[in-house]
Amino acid sequence: MTATRNFFIVIILAFCMSNMHAQDQYVWSQRTSIPAVGRHRACGCPIGDRGYIGLGHINNTNASINYPDWWEYDPGTDSWMQKADFPPGGRYHAIAFSIGNFAYVGTGSDWGGDHDDMWQYSPATNSWTAIAPCPGGPRSGAVAFTIGSKGYVALGDYQSDCWEYKPANNSWIGKASGLVAGYSSVVAVQNGKAYIGIGQGTAWQEFDPFANAWTMKATFPGAYRFGSGCFAYNGWIYVISGSDWVTEFSDSYAYNPNTDQWVQISDFPGQGRHYFTCFTIGSKAYGGTGTSGTNFNDFWEYGILSGMENQMEKNDVTVFPNPVLDKAEFDFKNELTEKGTFILTDIEGKKVREETIAQNNFWIFDRKDLAAGTYVYSITSSSKIIANGKLILQ
Repeated sequence: MTATRNFFIVIILAFCMSNMHAQDQYVWSQRTSIPAVGRHRACGCPIGDRGYIGLGHINNTNASINYPDWWEYDPGTDSWMQKADFPPGGRYHAIAFSIGNFAYVGTGSDWGGDHDDMWQYSPATNSWTAIAPCPGGPRSGAVAFTIGSKGYVALGDYQSDCWEYKPANNSWIGKASGLVAGYSSVVAVQNGKAYIGIGQGTAWQEFDPFANAWTMKATFPGAYRFGSGCFAYNGWIYVISGSDWVTEFSDSYAYNPNTDQWVQISDFPGQGRHYFTCFTIGSKAYGGTGTSGTNFNDFWEYGILSGMENQMEKNDVTVFPNPVLDKAEFDFKNELTEKGTFILTDIEGKKVREETIAQNNFWIFDRKDLAAGTYVYSITSSSKIIANGKLILQ
């Protein structure tokens, strides 16, 4: 029995170590900086295979400037092109969302106060057109998102209202108000629902536009913060960096809407900051600008470095995050119909953990007191191997 077990472990180890070169983790890579002045409280969104970012401001003892410029990013060439300025002029803490072939930009502030105007940007003609203003009134620090063929603007200035925009007839309609008000909150969309939170405390709420209903979800596990970056990527929602006015956080978290679970992931490698503008284009996420006292024009890409998906001998489970800081979520392709057994061994084949997994479609691994290093896991159920692979603890 012992010889058989050791042979099985050696086979797993040989497989895992031979695949160490296949990057099975998501990483940040720095891309070409925006060829413009560093700033914060900018806004941005994707349109097709391009990204757009602009507006924002700087405010310090030397200067206070609001910017109207608008920039297009081409991921294929990692290059930027300046486009037509935002017609009303410099604006900060505005919102941006996209529907079809257009971007919609508006609200926010300038030195004259908050605004409720909205504008449609066409990449095809590089032009702006005024549209119906957001009826909720002037505001800054709101969130905006797209679900289907409609756009939404919510919260801002510690309000909780939510408004739906229909481009087909250039009209707005009020929706149910959020359960928690917000300012400099974050938002991302997954499975036809929006997830909105932090910005005022650590509350996290879900908005279902079809049911026109809000639901409180698992509380954000990090310290209170505002102005974080946020995006949806491969079924998860990421919250990156942010500030509490004292600390510029570099820590990052990912939320699984299917299980209502948070996990901490690897820190953002750039300077911690707030007012971090993020969006997703295709199979990559992007983020840039923001401030830590210093205003940034750097730009970052998030995704699979090698372009290869996680390779495992058994692929009936996905593990995220991996490397693991604190906890990781194991999601099973098929729900366990019987209890399972999780065994973790070190690279010398010594068993360091054995746990029972309840019947479910996911399981949370807690590293507890395990030291950093590379480990091998196996999961069995009904006398069958469900999955095995390597687990890296940072």
